[in-house]
Amino acid sequence: MSVIPETFNPEQEQAVKHSNGPLLIVAGAGTGKTTVITERLGWLIMERKLKPENILALTFTDKAAGEMEDRVDRLLPFGYSEMWISTFHNFGERVLKTHGLDIGLTPDFDLLNETQQWLLLREHLDDLELDYYRPLGSPTKFLQALVRHFSRLKDEAITPEEYTNYAERLLLDRDQQKFVAKTDADDPVGDAKRIQELARAYHTYNQLLRKAGALDFGDLILCTMTLFRERPAVLEQYRQQFQQILVDEFQDTNWAQYALIKMLAAPANNLTVVGDDDQSIYKFRGASIANILTFKQDFPDAATVVLTKNYRSSQNLLDLSYGFIQQNNPNRLEAQLKVKSNPLGTTITKRLTAQTAESGQVELLTAETEVGEAQAVVEKIVQLKKADPKRTWNDFAILVRANNHADIFLQELERQDIPVQFLASSGLFSKSEIMDLTAYLKLLDNYHESTALFRVLSIPSFGVPATDLIELTHTASKTSRSLYETLKIAPTLPLEPTTQALVIKLQGWIAKHAEAAKRQAGSIVIRDFLTDSGLLAEYTKADDRKSQERVVVLNQFFKVVTEFESSVRDRSVRALVHYLDLAIEAGDDGRLGVLVDEGPESVKVMTVHAAKGLEFPFVFLVQLVDKRFPSVGRKEQIELPDALVREQIPQGDIHIEEERRLFYVGLTRAKAGIFLTRALDYGGSREKKPSAFLFELGLLEKPAKKEKVVRPSRLENAPVVAEPTDREPAYRSLVAKDNTFNFSKLITYERCPWQYRYSYVLKVPARPSHAAVFGQAMHQTLQAFFHLIGERSGKAQATLFAAPQEKNSGTKKKPLVSWDELNELYDNNFREEWYPSRRLLEQYRDEGRKALKMLYDSHDGQFQPTYAMEKDFRIHLEPYRLSGRIDRIDRVGGTDAKPEVEIVDYKTGKPQDKLATDDRYQLMIYYAAASDPDVLNLDVKRLTYLYLNDNSSQSYEPKPEDAEKVKTWARGIIEHIKSGDFHATPSVQICKHCDYNDICPYRAV
Repeated sequence: MSVIPETFNPEQEQAVKHSNGPLLIVAGAGTGKTTVITERLGWLIMERKLKPENILALTFTDKAAGEMEDRVDRLLPFGYSEMWISTFHNFGERVLKTHGLDIGLTPDFDLLNETQQWLLLREHLDDLELDYYRPLGSPTKFLQALVRHFSRLKDEAITPEEYTNYAERLLLDRDQQKFVAKTDADDPVGDAKRIQELARAYHTYNQLLRKAGALDFGDLILCTMTLFRERPAVLEQYRQQFQQILVDEFQDTNWAQYALIKMLAAPANNLTVVGDDDQSIYKFRGASIANILTFKQDFPDAATVVLTKNYRSSQNLLDLSYGFIQQNNPNRLEAQLKVKSNPLGTTITKRLTAQTAESGQVELLTAETEVGEAQAVVEKIVQLKKADPKRTWNDFAILVRANNHADIFLQELERQDIPVQFLASSGLFSKSEIMDLTAYLKLLDNYHESTALFRVLSIPSFGVPATDLIELTHTASKTSRSLYETLKIAPTLPLEPTTQALVIKLQGWIAKHAEAAKRQAGSIVIRDFLTDSGLLAEYTKADDRKSQERVVVLNQFFKVVTEFESSVRDRSVRALVHYLDLAIEAGDDGRLGVLVDEGPESVKVMTVHAAKGLEFPFVFLVQLVDKRFPSVGRKEQIELPDALVREQIPQGDIHIEEERRLFYVGLTRAKAGIFLTRALDYGGSREKKPSAFLFELGLLEKPAKKEKVVRPSRLENAPVVAEPTDREPAYRSLVAKDNTFNFSKLITYERCPWQYRYSYVLKVPARPSHAAVFGQAMHQTLQAFFHLIGERSGKAQATLFAAPQEKNSGTKKKPLVSWDELNELYDNNFREEWYPSRRLLEQYRDEGRKALKMLYDSHDGQFQPTYAMEKDFRIHLEPYRLSGRIDRIDRVGGTDAKPEVEIVDYKTGKPQDKLATDDRYQLMIYYAAASDPDVLNLDVKRLTYLYLNDNSSQSYEPKPEDAEKVKTWARGIIEHIKSGDFHATPSVQICKHCDYNDICPYRAV
């Protein structure tokens, strides 16, 4: 009896029954590719009598491998001893555990993930001998980029020796060139040295791995290839064993994985690959679409089976998707095989044919605002569900381009009391329950971590009113106490009785758990806190959706903690906190393993990437506007030199073609209806342009015709949630009272209103960064230096620079303040707190000293008094006031009644070639104050930033209209602040430098 299902179509049966030799199965969306490859594996065992261990089946995720193995297990009527169904990496690990000694690897090697690779580099930063990629202000800035660069090298199977040889050839070729370099990009020798630095770091990194007895994921492929090349007997052993090789999702393989497959399959080449070039969407992970495009060139005799019968979607949805993806021609397999110059003589068609007669819905929804778009989407979901009693919430999926685009839809679904599940692949450390736990752990390690204590006090279950939180934080600020010290005087404060009771309990928990933390592992302390506080009981007392999600999140966090504890000797709370901080610094926000088929019935919200392989009756592709979908292409921070790229990169716009494939994946998830939505306003002064994809789909015409704008109905009985806490009367009262603003306040709000809320409304104490402390030390030193000069000169006004010495004066004027005195001032103002390491502390101390010496020597010690230092000002913007402080004002001419001056502001960061907009606004505020007749009444000739690191400067000549321009800008931001709008605007760049990123639920890191 045949093992092939009767429901199989001829193409599926042909793919399953292919005998020997290479086979390419081009499987379009919804054509049953996973079933085909599973049935082929079963057919090889049942009909061809191959043993399970003689077949190697490779895929890309543990979940996919597990599902395939489970299907085969149910398909076979008998047991078996060994099955080689795994991911590429698991296959490499299995081989190297057995044969690693043959190439000098320890068989019990540790496998490092991306975060652990980052930690290894950080720990051995000095060994990497970095210069270009180790900026002083942020020594670890490029470590994540280096990790990814090394991963890309291994994706291309480039060894340290190959990279080193390339770098040496490059330097040898280019150091002979004569040139006049204007920028680094024009400097071929400088670029060659940068490549040499990368090659050296790559070599050192691999040495560090070996010394630590560890491999990274790229090594699992690269070292297996090395093993097979250097030990041909081992390769022959596996060639004899694997009589058939099957690869699922072939379009997602990288160059090294494909090279390994070809090495293993030769010479018989009994290799079956299944994929769809139109669904290649993992370029950012190293996937090479060239692999599937060139398979027929690598194996000219390969049989080709194209699966085009679609069992998922209606025909009009398929035709819409097929017409759209044609925009990627000629870089599609179908197009390449149709060209006249094709030497293979074969053609294929990938137009999918629906196996249902039903017609699907295609609808474009355009709303006025981002909020309106979310409301329209949810309203449409409710309408569709009500129209068919058989529909469940599981039938609906909202697909976003990026995780941070999902918030508005999650909020609206929750507001409407509709069950929702956000299927993010990462974000564990940003879950509110986990942030509560990590804040408590930080508190045990240091009682005076005020931001951590604030987070703990804010746990909703504890029920501390917003007014009490404000009372505690403001008291701490006014009395210069930490928040923990403020708890000790809580009985004297006007707090609610429930808050007073919690304060007593919390102090008891902290004392108990801090003592336990001295001798117990972090996981035990976490459990004790969850139990003692009652949080664990609350999270587990109900079977509702929210409780289930909390339990899943807690379990995943405990998995992270126990994995950490199993890999280190120091299992203390301090070590755990340090690890979590470093993991987040490395860009790891915690893996989430929530599966789409787990949990209660709910609307699913996820990225399009996460939707790959899934299907839903109704799909909403949202926020289809310019620069969101398609997204803006971003180059790798450290690009692989073109000469080292082995992949055959197609011609054309690679990024936009990948975005099209991603959009195609989104379209083909829908079975009965696809809804494409956008809004006209996502904030900002301009209307958002529609996505180019809407024109390519034919749903909009250029120029865009008048669209029907959806205005969602607002039902009187629609559920409404409470206002956000930042709009509570107590918060609004504080904002109403505050009418004095400064540049720091304004720029903080412009970057992220939620950060403004933490810093200026709640006044949550922030821990200073070492960079900020260093800048403060330099400012204080120069202030003391020029103050001493003023005291000794006895002059009221002078320019910064001393008058030129007469050529034959015969004597050199003695400096008013010696270098030794300036050096002593620096030592007195330099604080050793807050630096993460002794080495970094000494590096900053030395660099600061060098910067001051450079400044001192540039004037030969001849400085004269400034016109003014640390000058406070306040500008009236009725009814508001704008205040500030100018670092230094130098007299450059004019009269006593109207001095001509240069305003100087110190910077300790990296010098800029061009002033950023916010930097200009800061200087323009100074100009507005200095030129105002009612304030300083000065004639400002120049506005200058002095970069202390290299004694360079950047100047700006103000214009009369600048004063009004900056006042208009300031007033606009103040009006937004006064409105009480404190929404979060997270981004990696903003959140990375935010003092509150460790307690913020919206952080993007």
